[in-house]
Amino acid sequence: MLYDATQHWLGWPQAEHVFAPAGAGARVYSEFARRKIGGALKLRNPSIDVKVGIIATDPDSPNTEAPLAIVCEFLRGARDDELDLAHRLAWNFSRAALLITLEPHRLIAWSCHLDPSLPQSDRQICRLDTGDFFDSGDFQQQHEVRDLLHWVNLITYRVQRERPEQFPADGRADALLLKNLRYVCSQLLKMGLQREFCHDLLARVIFTQFLFDRKDSAGNAFFSARVMKRLCDEGVLGRSHDSLASILDSKQDTYALFRWMDERFNGDLFPGKDSEDAESCEAAWRAERTAVKKEHLQLLAELVRGDLDTTDRQLLLWPHYSFDTIPLEFISSVYEEFLAEERYRDKAYYTPPHLVDYVLDAVLPWDGEDWNLRILDPCCGSGIFLVKAFQRLIHRWRLSNGREPLVSDLKPILASNLIGVDKNPEAVRVACFSLYLAMVDAIEPKHYVTKTSVKVFPHLRGIRLLAEDFFQEKCSGFRSKEDANSCDLVIGNAPWGDNSIKAERKPDEPRLQYSRRTAAAPTPAQVWAKEHRWPVANNDIGPVFLGKAACLVKYSGRVAMIQTASLLYWRETNASNLRKRLFSEFTFEEITNLSALRRQMFAQAIGPACVVVFGKARPESDTKLYYFTPRRSAEGSSGFIVEPQDVNTLTHQEAADEPIVWPVLAFGGRRDLQLVRRLMQFSNLAKLEDKGEVVTRQGVIPGDQKKTLPNEFKTRRYFDATDFPDDVLLEFDASRVPKGPV
Repeated sequence: MLYDATQHWLGWPQAEHVFAPAGAGARVYSEFARRKIGGALKLRNPSIDVKVGIIATDPDSPNTEAPLAIVCEFLRGARDDELDLAHRLAWNFSRAALLITLEPHRLIAWSCHLDPSLPQSDRQICRLDTGDFFDSGDFQQQHEVRDLLHWVNLITYRVQRERPEQFPADGRADALLLKNLRYVCSQLLKMGLQREFCHDLLARVIFTQFLFDRKDSAGNAFFSARVMKRLCDEGVLGRSHDSLASILDSKQDTYALFRWMDERFNGDLFPGKDSEDAESCEAAWRAERTAVKKEHLQLLAELVRGDLDTTDRQLLLWPHYSFDTIPLEFISSVYEEFLAEERYRDKAYYTPPHLVDYVLDAVLPWDGEDWNLRILDPCCGSGIFLVKAFQRLIHRWRLSNGREPLVSDLKPILASNLIGVDKNPEAVRVACFSLYLAMVDAIEPKHYVTKTSVKVFPHLRGIRLLAEDFFQEKCSGFRSKEDANSCDLVIGNAPWGDNSIKAERKPDEPRLQYSRRTAAAPTPAQVWAKEHRWPVANNDIGPVFLGKAACLVKYSGRVAMIQTASLLYWRETNASNLRKRLFSEFTFEEITNLSALRRQMFAQAIGPACVVVFGKARPESDTKLYYFTPRRSAEGSSGFIVEPQDVNTLTHQEAADEPIVWPVLAFGGRRDLQLVRRLMQFSNLAKLEDKGEVVTRQGVIPGDQKKTLPNEFKTRRYFDATDFPDDVLLEFDASRVPKGPV
């Protein structure tokens, strides 16, 4: 029941489209699955004969789309423990809902939303235990497998729709890990650990666990048993440890290991990196070590060991996590989880990873050749755009150089090519950590530490990752004049929304003081907009980011950002001026209107969003842009699809001067637009009333019934209906209407 036979029976793509897809997006996922899942299986059992691939909706597409399923073909069969390992790795992979294991004698489909601690039978969706689809085997099994896994049903997510209990949204490894971290973070805060120390400590625990899990091609982890013994023999550690939990049981050894890691990795993961001298650095180490108590580390040790004292079984899953396999972008969600308390909430909405991929596919495709690009995110948050952009630069570097990168190859890219700005310093800390993880994930562990003692990480905080307001003009790297035309790409999800450009009162700031301050002191964004004569519509800060981004991008570069879709619809004067400036000064390649997906994209946001991609060149009036209006994909999928009928083109002149084109083309095509234009030439009631050709009056409007209806109204006829009767066309006999409101 290997792939070739299964493919014919279930209508799946040809084997080469699964194990070696041609499309750049599918190929990246396939290579990642082969390296992370297939590689780990072979390290466990070198004699195993397994092929790993993915079933993609379109294996020839350059776009980054989540796989429909991961396929593991065991050519000589697999033991139960090997199947369990394959499922655990696919669960950690967190990018596909299904794992399908194929053996000569059976097929099993597994849910990747159910954790590996459950019995095998609970994690399995369906199975077929026969090598011949046409023999006298279990025909009920055959029917179930074909019904759920046939190609047509895979691409329509039938199994997810029919069995939602086996695909809980919060059952993936990355979702459960965030739940674990959120719980532990809240407990550490309740135990009195300051927020800054709490976040840094958790980041270091994740990074250290990654070094225990990350293995090279020979199967050796960075923190192998040999390295642990050597650290003990050299006196770095008080005794030899076999796990991170064991180290955390000793505060002395925990901080001794942190010191040792700091000497080799450097960067901003350890205390004192903002210090100006050695004495200040030592003071920072002492401050953290004093604040972190033994009981804090004991809580972390219980989490890592998987025996945390809690009634929630899902908090016992740490031993099942593979930090070498979990998608690195999950770190971006740590920002959302850690800063959920009301006093840190700033109305930020965190960008789904598949939407980030959609934006980057337009301006930084996987199969591009140039990896030496300067990329700016003016509102980087926890760094998901920068992390995913960095991963693509690394991929391009590999293609260009034909080998795996070393520290000396990637360190300059991280130190020079990326810049992120965010007002929240905690977000910047997470972004820094996320980028460091992306770097070490791309390098074999044996190359982390070299004989030349080159530090692995460059300093980023305060240099390339800045806790500043993007509209401040004092910081080098994003000044409108001094740094103009310096970026190849400006990407991100800027904050937007009505009145978002105004200063907001801080939680501990009195309302009276706030009102006086906002009246006297405009925000940096307001100052920038005024100085650059940039139209501000609806007091929305989002489109102002586009203005400054256009200053910073090169003439050969592009801006690709998520924005409010309202800028397409607003009718007031400033909105009209904004559209005229955007579509007359910059060449837009595409706009994707996400209004139909607004509740799907951002869980707590109801405002419609769009994705804009434009360059700095001034367009001709008849230069066309693509207008995409995607719809939600099949139920059970987190993504969206763009069908042929969801694609339109319009000229820059239409985009600038006719706001009606946006809603009409969102629901129809050019013929519908022509009809609406023709209808708009006729007079409506408002125009006729202005000319005095008709008289209009407003009838009685029912209220809350707290007032008594005057007697004079009780005898008047009252039409209480939403539509006229079916037999009424142009005239309606008032005598048919009853008297008085009913």
